[in-house]
Parts: sequence; C-alpha cells; structure tokens
Amino acid sequence: MRKFHDWPQKNNDTGILEYSENALSFIKVHTREVQHFVFGLLDNAWRLHQDYGGVDVYLETIIGKRINFQDLSSGGFDWVIPDAAIDLSFWRRTWRDDHARDPKVVFSSAQLFVEIDRATNPITRLAAHIKKYGQIWNSLSINPVQVWVIYGTPWREKEILKMLEDAGIIGWTVLFERLVLKKEYPWWDRFSHKEGILGYNKHGGMAPLRKIWRKVGDYKLHHFLDHKPWEGKMSQSKPPVKVLRGY
Repeated sequence: MRKFHDWPQKNNDTGILEYSENALSFIKVHTREVQHFVFGLLDNAWRLHQDYGGVDVYLETIIGKRINFQDLSSGGFDWVIPDAAIDLSFWRRTWRDDHARDPKVVFSSAQLFVEIDRATNPITRLAAHIKKYGQIWNSLSINPVQVWVIYGTPWREKEILKMLEDAGIIGWTVLFERLVLKKEYPWWDRFSHKEGILGYNKHGGMAPLRKIWRKVGDYKLHHFLDHKPWEGKMSQSKPPVKVLRGY
C-alpha cells in the first residue's frame, strides 16, 4: 500500500512526519469499499444476465493505475489515480420466435474511473481533484465515465455533480445509502440460483445495477449508465408500427 499512498503522513500544522496507524486503517477501509463496489458489479452482472442481454465487467486495476499528463498552461507534469478502473460492455441479442436471431452485439462500452468518497475530505479538496481530471478528460480516447460513491448528504452529491459538469466530465453519482442493501433485502433472492453470484460478505450489500444513480445535468434516478439490456427481449417478431405526424 505504501507504493500508492503517502505514509508516514506529514502533519500540516507542525510539519512533523506521523507514523500513526490510523492513517493506514483508513486506507484499508477505503480499499475494502472499492473492492466491495467491484464485487457488487460482478455479482449484479451474473445475477441479471439473460440470454438476450447483459453486461460484461472487466477490472483493470484497484488503486494503482496512474494517469500521467502535462498541464498545457504551465507545462508541468502531473497525475491522477482513480480508485478503480473498470471496463464495462453492455450487449444484447435480437430474438425471433424464442430463438436468438443475432450474435452477441456490444451496443455501448465505457471505462469507469471509480471514486469512493468517504466524506473525509472537504469539498474544496475534491474540487482540485476533479479539476485535474477535467484537464485530461477531452484527451482520453477510451470513452471514460467517472463514477462517485458518496458517503454523505444529497447536498454533497449535488456539489460533486456540479463540479463534474463544470469540468466537462461525464459523471454519475450514488449515495452510499442508495447503493447498499441489507442482507435480508429481497434483491438478494432474485436469481439466487444462478452460477457465479457472490456471497454477501464479498460485496457488502452493494448493488449498483439498479435504478439508483444520478448523472451530470439530471438529478432524477437512473439505471447505471442508462442501460438495462437484461430487461425484456429485443423481439423482432412483429412489424414496426407506423406513427403519423400530427396524430
């Protein structure tokens, strides 16, 4: 962990290095939450998978992928490290007469840069972090999406969404209380017979593939990245209905 996090930490008031174990415990808790989010995505993907649609999840890294960039205004070099980098591919098949008509087709893909905000930093510090992402966002060619899991209030979520919008970043947010379900919640009984689903302790109750997300420019609740290909067959068995303008 010391490779990716400053430890010991310097006391801002005294300038003295501190070898407190509290800092490492915070890092450990934070890393566990990132792992829970990744496992929650994997569990939901397996749980909701259907023959006619689903989502593929591929984890690139957890806390460690450094994105280096040069600030064009100053000429200096800087970097950002997302809490996790995850590739998502939403796919579906069209059906006719209860048989798959087309092979698996990926209709949307993105790389997530995940941030777990445990509300330990003031909003001003987050603003500087988001600004750094904004400096490189338009130069990224991997269809990036920034995802924030927020321990806090709707006010903090709204502020983060506003900062993402100002930085020109495609962003989605969810409060921890919307993301996490208790063990007895009926969601965990859904398709519980499927192979590949994870135990509750693996994901800590995180269920990301539900209608719980807010996105930049819209504060209504949405499904993750506005996709849910596992709901409803893409049937082509009936001809399309023509709609006349003005009626």
